[in-house]
Amino acid sequence: MDGITESQLADAFCAVLRPLNVHAHRQQAVQPVDFQRALFNANRGFGLRGQAQFQFISKGVPVAPIPLTIVGWPVHVVLWGLNPRFSEDTASEKQVATGGTWTDYAAFYIGTHQAPAFFQYAFSGHGHYYPTLAMVMATLKDPVTGPTTPTGHVVRKLHDYLGAHAVAQTPAMKNAAAFWTMAHDFGVMTLEFIPFHSPRTIAVTKQNPATLQALGYHAYHQQLVALMEQVVAPKGWIVANGADAVAALRAQLGPALVIDKTTPQYALGTWKGRSVTLLRTFWKTAKGWPNSDADFRTWLEQIW
Repeated sequence: MDGITESQLADAFCAVLRPLNVHAHRQQAVQPVDFQRALFNANRGFGLRGQAQFQFISKGVPVAPIPLTIVGWPVHVVLWGLNPRFSEDTASEKQVATGGTWTDYAAFYIGTHQAPAFFQYAFSGHGHYYPTLAMVMATLKDPVTGPTTPTGHVVRKLHDYLGAHAVAQTPAMKNAAAFWTMAHDFGVMTLEFIPFHSPRTIAVTKQNPATLQALGYHAYHQQLVALMEQVVAPKGWIVANGADAVAALRAQLGPALVIDKTTPQYALGTWKGRSVTLLRTFWKTAKGWPNSDADFRTWLEQIW
C-alpha cells in the first residue's frame, strides 16, 4: 500500500472520524454539534451508563474525539488502545485544543518535527503511562546486542536518555525532553478503537457486531488499519495493551496476523512485516503484566 506523507496526517485524522458521522472538516471550527449526535448514539447503542458513558462537555468545554496521536516521524511504534481517558485535566486540555479549526485540533495531537502541544498535558501530571512507554521505546530504539543481555539494560537505556536532559528544570520537563529525544525520529502513534473520552475504559469488543456496524465503526476501524499500514515503518512494532485491546486488534488484523508464540501473559506475532505484541493485562497495574522492571526485561528480551 502506498505510504502517507506528513502533510497528509491532519487530513487523515479528520477523515477517519467521518464514518462515525463526526463532521470533522479541515477548515471549519470545532463545534459540539460536529460530534454530539455520534457520541450520544454511541452511548445509547452500547448501553453505557454513569461513569462508563462517553463525555460530551466538561466545564463548558466540548470534549472532542481523538482517533489517533502521533509523536515523531517516521512512526516505528503503534499502541492500539480502546478509547481515550477522561480525567480532571481533560477540560483544560480541550480548552486549548478546540480553539480553532479541525486542522488545528489535529495538529494539537500530531507532532512530527516538534513535540505536539498535548505533551504539555501528558507530562504535567503524575501518571505512569508515558514514563512506562519511554522505557519500552528506549529499548526498542536502541537494543542491547550480544550473546547475553545484561540485567537492568532496559532501565539503563531509559536512564541514558534521561541523563542527557539532567538540566531540565522539573522532572516532568526532563521526562518530556527525554521522550522527545527518542520519538522525534522513532515515532510513536496511538490508535483508539473508540475515539470518545470516558472515565473508564470501554469494553466495546463485547458488543454486538451489528451495533458496531450500524454506528459506523466497521468502516472507522478499516480506515484505522489502512492508516496503520501506510504509516508504520517496515519492521516496526504494534502493541495492544490489555485483553479487550488485544481482542479488538486481533479482530481488525484478521488472518494476516500470524502468532508465533503464546504465554499466559502475552502473545508475539507478525503482521505485514511488523512485529506484534499482545499484552493480555494492562502494564504497570496492580494485577497487570508487565508490572516490574524484571517483567519488562523478560518481555523485551523475548521480542529482541
